Amino acid sequence: GGEQAPWHREGVWRIGDRPSQGLTRVQATRLGDSNDLFGVANYAGEGPIGFRAHWLSDNAYEVEYQWGGERQPWNPGGIWRIGGRQNQRIAAVDITSPDGGATLVGQVQYVGEGPIGFRGKAQR
Repeated sequence: GGEQAPWHREGVWRIGDRPSQGLTRVQATRLGDSNDLFGVANYAGEGPIGFRAHWLSDNAYEVEYQWGGERQPWNPGGIWRIGGRQNQRIAAVDITSPDGGATLVGQVQYVGEGPIGFRGKAQR
């Protein structure tokens, strides 16, 4: 709808698994017909780490991280709730935080739609 379009509530997302370290970036894309997301994530004070989210049901994803390159093992990152729509999965997410994880802005895309603006704030 463009910059003048109103914002709409999309529910509560649960992203990140480090209460004392803000999530500052998630950039991930659904590949092909997979329901899983692949990309990178950042936490405050760290560089990018490998990110993958395996779809479980509804908006629930089991997240894993990879430090140190493609040959390193994947590590648990918790269960995240990515998306706010019951019957429509996320195709892509590209959000960043300008303030160490307190707020997040960017774009998300649901399957079958184009990118839409995203903004949110952390609940701690």
